[in-house]
Amino acid sequence: MPRKRIDEFIPAHGAARSGVAGQRGRQCTREDLERIVDVLDDVIKRLEALEAAVSQIRAMLEQGTARGGRPGRRAGRSRLWEALRESKYVMASESRAKLGISPQRLRSEAMAEGLVIVDAGGDFAVMSKSSFEEFKAMLAGVSTSDPEEAARELGGYGRLFQALRSGGQVYYDARRRRWRLLEG
Repeated sequence: MPRKRIDEFIPAHGAARSGVAGQRGRQCTREDLERIVDVLDDVIKRLEALEAAVSQIRAMLEQGTARGGRPGRRAGRSRLWEALRESKYVMASESRAKLGISPQRLRSEAMAEGLVIVDAGGDFAVMSKSSFEEFKAMLAGVSTSDPEEAARELGGYGRLFQALRSGGQVYYDARRRRWRLLEG
């Protein structure tokens, strides 16, 4: 849509011939109007340049390459959710290799997304609430006191079980004959 100049909106019989009343009763001349139009044209050009810059930044964020090629916040979150769909949990010690983010950023992303963070001694795991409930239910159903067999029974959660066990967060309750998870 072609842009109109401001003086095109003013009827020919009005402003240029008789003058338009400006501030303090002074009449605006055609030269005044032309200067206003020039200033407004300049403002429009600057706004268009800003709009183009904003569009580029949005595109970079969508592609996940904001801040010099590093993954953007949205891209990090979507990769985190994708990893959780695939493997049910992400260990902080594997966050750089799997997601390309530091363990500290993994923790902050998990907190921002409302995910469960499970302490595993010097490491931690991030998982969705449903995956955490599934893990607890499977852990309660393990029928052996042998940690290696228990890890095999837990299938995909076996590595998580071993990390939690070595971190002192999972133990075998001999009296109740089942594995227990320390929560808190």
